[in-house]
Amino acid sequence: MPVLDDLNATKAAEEQIKSTKAARAALQNATMVLDEAHKKVQEAVDSGNFNLVPVDLRTTLNDWWTIVKTARTSISQNADIMAVYEWRP
Repeated sequence: MPVLDDLNATKAAEEQIKSTKAARAALQNATMVLDEAHKKVQEAVDSGNFNLVPVDLRTTLNDWWTIVKTARTSISQNADIMAVYEWRP
């Protein structure tokens, strides 16, 4: 029946929208967590306490921080990602 087909199509579209919004929210949350982590590490570096950490641990944390900074930069430089990030339904 065409009416049932229309209803099923509408339901499928609603589910796609719901999934898209959930994915966007999850990615936005991940981005916000990266931003907060970057801020806290930067505060540790600026305080000078980061230099007191044993060298091997400091090197590993620095490598990890570099990955976080790279991810943040990649996100902010992608116009499509930023458009979706700033989009409010």
